[in-house]
Amino acid sequence: MLPDVPTTRGAGLPATMLWLVGILTAGPHTAPIINRLTRKFEAMLASDEVKGLFLKNGQEVGYLNPTEFRRFMRERSANG
Repeated sequence: MLPDVPTTRGAGLPATMLWLVGILTAGPHTAPIINRLTRKFEAMLASDEVKGLFLKNGQEVGYLNPTEFRRFMRERSANG
């Protein structure tokens, strides 16, 4: 994905967790819209192509559904 940037292992760093992307939207949205976006992201991240791109760089694909992501963001915000 970033051919000129080494993996953390390749840069001599210990195993790390790297949070790359979170999708946020402005304003409230209806459940059908959120559900559709959720299904699309789940399918993309489950695809062999995307998994392969991550694994090629020594990474794993992680995914939090909207409820889990909301909890994650609240916990991180509360803990500074």
